[in-house]
Amino acid sequence: MVDLVDRARAAVTERAELPGMSLLEHLAELRRRIIHSAIYLIVGFFIAWFFHEKIYYFMEKPILIALAKHHLPTQLVYHNPIDPLTCT
Repeated sequence: MVDLVDRARAAVTERAELPGMSLLEHLAELRRRIIHSAIYLIVGFFIAWFFHEKIYYFMEKPILIALAKHHLPTQLVYHNPIDPLTCT
């Protein structure tokens, strides 16, 4: 048990002696991550836009099957842009 505690203390001491990043280095890292995130979001948006009809029908199919099973009208009507996403 003592050996484990000594190894943990040594690891913390070694980590404390490592040089840290300056404020400007942190800001540069943040800028890089924000730019990469924005690029990935834009690429993901265009991929989803390319497949938006297939994605919509994939999400709509279980609803239409459930409506037909209960002999309800199988046409979905939306009065609000977020109606397809809400469960009422």
